[in-house]
Amino acid sequence: MTKGKILVVDDEALVRQTMHDVLQGDGYQVTAVGTAEGALETAQMEHFDLVLTDIRMPGMSGVDLTRQLGKLSPETVCVLITGYATIQTAREAMQEGAYDYILKPFDKNGLRMSVANALERKRLRDENARLRELIELYGISQAVATGTEQQELQESVLRTAAAGTRSASGAVLLFDKAVKGIIVGAKFGRGEFAVQLANALLQTGVDAFTARIKRGPYLYCSPGLGITQPLSGWVSQWSPQDGPPILGRENGQALMLPVEAEGEVVGVLAVSKPAGGRSFAQGDLNLLTILCAQLAMAVRSRQRFSEMEESCQCSLRTVAELVDGLSPRTRGHMERVARWSRELGKRAGLNDRELEALETGARLHDIGKLGMAQAALGQGAEAVLDWERGDAHPVLGEEVLAAFPFLADARRIVRHHHERPDGRGFPDGLTARDMNASIYVVQVVNFYDNLISACPTLSPGEIVAQLVQGKGTRFDPGIADSFIQWIGDSDGAPLR
Repeated sequence: MTKGKILVVDDEALVRQTMHDVLQGDGYQVTAVGTAEGALETAQMEHFDLVLTDIRMPGMSGVDLTRQLGKLSPETVCVLITGYATIQTAREAMQEGAYDYILKPFDKNGLRMSVANALERKRLRDENARLRELIELYGISQAVATGTEQQELQESVLRTAAAGTRSASGAVLLFDKAVKGIIVGAKFGRGEFAVQLANALLQTGVDAFTARIKRGPYLYCSPGLGITQPLSGWVSQWSPQDGPPILGRENGQALMLPVEAEGEVVGVLAVSKPAGGRSFAQGDLNLLTILCAQLAMAVRSRQRFSEMEESCQCSLRTVAELVDGLSPRTRGHMERVARWSRELGKRAGLNDRELEALETGARLHDIGKLGMAQAALGQGAEAVLDWERGDAHPVLGEEVLAAFPFLADARRIVRHHHERPDGRGFPDGLTARDMNASIYVVQVVNFYDNLISACPTLSPGEIVAQLVQGKGTRFDPGIADSFIQWIGDSDGAPLR
């Protein structure tokens, strides 16, 4: 498997052959041509990851070729080769889309480094492109019901079912495969009916019930109540072996239909009426069948939406790991900050929803450094220092997450994890009244992990002293005290 496809363009045969042999020997798939016109024809027939082109050649120049390739194959990286480098040459090359340029005469190691840097930048850019594709997919999924819309839909379906069948109560129950339990999606009328139904199904066993109800709707009648309508042929009667009574001591009927999506029973729609009223009839069954189909589509849409959320988060976590891996010092940084932040958040009394957002925000807090890394690679020491300082990365990180509404709380953490209670942080200069406990947690844990990574020889006492020194200025005093207490309680953990 080749490391990448490279097109070498140079009118000097010796230079062209040298680059071909060096790069081919390093495992790249290399094609070499002597003119820009020939390179353009080759690129029209075959895709290349990288083009190395001389600037000055007979006919079309390397800059012109770069311009044309930008239109023909925007994903291809171009690096210019010249023996006449000037500031104007570099500026012109960058304006036309080139990533870098190589000076003649060049040594083999310098060529290898330039190629590796250019292809790394392409890889980063491709990762961003894939992320944008996920964002577009997520944009499409916004038309699908969110959690709130699901609730409203389930309640609306149940109200329609109860009104249409003249039922006194009803429930939408959804089966949670992860815990093999039952969720009450909506209930109407007598609240205990939903609980009674859920308990009956749990005692029967969800798997056993779904296997039976797939054969058709169930009509349950309280003992002693006769069926006044000829329902045989389209409904099965609930029997004692199916579990405990659903209607308790009250006489009446309960009609239950499976909510079936793509062959899988994902829940049940049930309505009930007391004794003495109209019995369920064929028209009731027809109405409930239609409503079950609507529920099934909504439930499946929500499941797919959840899968999309998880897919997006997995992709973002992959990007975060890529950012962490750009430097040996930062490898594993965001994962550690996420793990320790969740534990500190528990100690600070955050609820489950807050802890989830906290952990996600902490795991992605430096994701904006991906864009900084792209700008820094191959641009010299000053750019690298700018990247390491990373003043802009909180804003870039928030922009990456802006297309994901379900990450709103995490996005706030990403933007503000370098703010300070004394107002001297960045990017917005917030003060204590503008921040919350989740931000405070990530601030102190992020500082701590950066500190022990940069200064691994510091003793626990020296680290605690720096945390104490930052109370009220860099850190929220209460969160800092909780963290210091944790360090003391765990005999130095989470140190190292």
